Amino acid sequence: MKRYVVGFSKGASAVSVNVSGTWTSTIPGQGAVTDIGPYTIYDDVSLVLTQTGNGVSGRITLTKDHVEKNDPGWPDYSEPMDTSETLDVTGTVNGNIFSLSIPAVSGLTLVCTITNDRMQGSDSYLGATSETNHDHRFDLQERWY
Repeated sequence: MKRYVVGFSKGASAVSVNVSGTWTSTIPGQGAVTDIGPYTIYDDVSLVLTQTGNGVSGRITLTKDHVEKNDPGWPDYSEPMDTSETLDVTGTVNGNIFSLSIPAVSGLTLVCTITNDRMQGSDSYLGATSETNHDHRFDLQERWY
């Protein structure tokens, strides 16, 4: 059952979802999909969030699952698979929209829609060290342990 935060202001009401908890890949190995020019990178995701009011903080762990090479003229992807990276996250909730930022990745804000126990979103940005656009897709489910 999804939790909601209710706020009242001058006669109006606003209902927002509460994203506190653990969210993991809906499809194992495909929680985050990143298209970077010649490669598509598939990561397994664990996102642990704490929400206070409309503010959110937490940590995301991305574990590289596999990479598809989209352009045969490029070399094979050289980073090892099954490596994990854990980063701090911040965000805000407005209704059922969750804006998620990863401060360590400048310019990246994923805009996610929360429907029941599912979080889906996307973002596109120009990487700081690249002229290649990065397109991200996010598909997570809340886990009740």
